[in-house]
Amino acid sequence: MNVQGSVTQVLLIEDNSQIGHARRVAQRLAEQHDFDTTDAGRVALLATELGSNLLKHAGRGELHLRVIPGREGRGVEIIAIDRGPGFDLDQCLTDGFSTRGTQGIGLGALARQAQVFDAYSDARGSVV
Repeated sequence: MNVQGSVTQVLLIEDNSQIGHARRVAQRLAEQHDFDTTDAGRVALLATELGSNLLKHAGRGELHLRVIPGREGRGVEIIAIDRGPGFDLDQCLTDGFSTRGTQGIGLGALARQAQVFDAYSDARGSVV
């Protein structure tokens, strides 16, 4: 399947400062495509959480951002890719489950905030 969209921006996430940069890039991308303040904020939140997860759980990774068409207007696609140890998706989507002593609500919050959510993970890494 071929999906029409914009050029993909690839943002390397190797340290905390790059998470803030990714958040700003994602929010600016949404605003440039006429997202309202609430939806642009959701895009920024998702980019922040995905970037944080890359550092916490894999040590590094990439965020891929692009604008895609949707039934009700444009959307921002954010894909997080890493070569970390992988995770059990069902466990990690359960609120309160944490592998790092955190609140354990991050991945579940991502799934709730996104209009479309998908993830794949095995011992070679993860794509969310």
